[in-house]
Amino acid sequence: MGLNRSAWVLVALLASCSAAPEPAGPQPSSGESVVVGETTIEVDLPASAKKDVLLEWVSRAALAVEAYHGRWPVSRFRVEVSSKKGSGVSNGVAASGGRALIEIEVGAETTAAELARDWTLTHEMLHLTAPDVGRRWFEEGLAVYAEPIARLRAGQTTEKVVWKEMLETYDMGQPAKGDKGLDGTDTWARSYYGGALFFFVADVELRKATKNAKGLEHALRAIAAEGGVVGASWSVDRALEAGDRGTGTSVLRDLGKRWRGAPVRVDLPALFRELGVELRRGEVVLHEDAPLSGVRRAIVSGAP
Repeated sequence: MGLNRSAWVLVALLASCSAAPEPAGPQPSSGESVVVGETTIEVDLPASAKKDVLLEWVSRAALAVEAYHGRWPVSRFRVEVSSKKGSGVSNGVAASGGRALIEIEVGAETTAAELARDWTLTHEMLHLTAPDVGRRWFEEGLAVYAEPIARLRAGQTTEKVVWKEMLETYDMGQPAKGDKGLDGTDTWARSYYGGALFFFVADVELRKATKNAKGLEHALRAIAAEGGVVGASWSVDRALEAGDRGTGTSVLRDLGKRWRGAPVRVDLPALFRELGVELRRGEVVLHEDAPLSGVRRAIVSGAP
């Protein structure tokens, strides 16, 4: 079964102690393709795979990215799917070295329902839509933050699920004792969730600054429009500046100056309260009379 966010955290923290999954035997492959908008996705599948189910999974993930970006900023890329024993999606990686390639494993017993709940492939696809900036907090934090929102906009999850995951996990991104800022603290939690926290705060601040006319997705679209996608090697400064040009603000650069070189702790309970998000007896309650409820709605829908 696909992992939820909290379970993924535990698995990732233990990954260095885990053995690699045992392949399900010889895996001759069969090339297929999926077209989403103007983008072609070459899909390499194990010959014994359930082709239609896996192609639908690839298409679903790509549609989520399209929903967030408005259009795919990469015209062609490749997804290589390998098989493993058991069920579930794992070991997804967007290949380094500028290649527009994703490698990912799917258990031979994985059901269509499990694939419909999967978020891993969407996370990896988002890596292809941003440049290599040499900072894990930027690259992984961006994918962690944008992935559930992208899937929500594509109708693949619910708003309450998205906010619950954030309520349960984002505190891990807060700086601990000895933290040297995002650039100087490359721990797993600080990179993935500290980076996600940066982009969460940036999204809120962008919407406040533009009266909900622009959000983080507009900054990312501007970065991509200037060539900041897979294969491009940029500095963080260049990426933040391009994003700010796309929103007509200085939000990303201003946050970067504060967060990159020094620890910044976010009052998450206060921020969620302003957004109108409350966790009550394990269930999310949304308050439409909260001061930033309009910002919350714009974040999840993309509309003012």
